[in-house]
Amino acid sequence: MRQVLSQTGLFVKLEADMDLQGKTILVTGAARGLGQKMAELISNQGANLALADVDHEELKETVCLCSKDGNKVKDYVADVTQESSVVELFQSIQNNFGGVDGCINNAGVTSDGLLVKVTDGKVQTAAAVTCPRHDRELRLWFGVRLS
Repeated sequence: MRQVLSQTGLFVKLEADMDLQGKTILVTGAARGLGQKMAELISNQGANLALADVDHEELKETVCLCSKDGNKVKDYVADVTQESSVVELFQSIQNNFGGVDGCINNAGVTSDGLLVKVTDGKVQTAAAVTCPRHDRELRLWFGVRLS
């Protein structure tokens, strides 16, 4: 595996055989924070980006940050809590990019503010979506360096 480190301490480990060049990756919640930083890192690896968020004004900044590498970057206003919005998002991405190779489902809403919680001894987590277009999935690992 190889590791790419950003100035903010966010890192991503990519499998040695993973080539993101020309792949289309959807990043939800891309307007700020981790979503924005993940989009930048993926952009630096040559991926085309479909960036989605409910905040269109802040999403424009992410588009500018990611477009400098010459890859195709498109912004979409979408609310992942609304099924019709998600269906429309994927239809638009299909029309603009021909499909999705991978998805970073960074956007989401939790009613109690917890991303992971334990109820009756069982861990419940927010669901992530993977959208492979080819016969093998793209796998991404993200984390934060604490030093």
